[in-house]
Amino acid sequence: MKSYKYIIKNLECANCAKKIETKISNTDGYSNVVLNFATQKLSFQTEKQNNVKEEIQQIVLAIEPSAIILDEKEPIKAESIKNDVIR
Repeated sequence: MKSYKYIIKNLECANCAKKIETKISNTDGYSNVVLNFATQKLSFQTEKQNNVKEEIQQIVLAIEPSAIILDEKEPIKAESIKNDVIR
């Protein structure tokens, strides 16, 4: 079983993050799914070999259309961040 970690930018609310986490958890082949709204980090395990990121993108974008899915180690580009506000 392989572990995956992604960053999901532009999550609008914690409720949407929970919906995404639940949907991935209920999808065959995925386990130990955790989506932390505060850190915007998604982690899970799967034995699937092909199209993992594409399947995750479909699930995330169906719930949060403005989301951007990045590999955890991928550098974040300024244009990929939608109006992040520091308060």
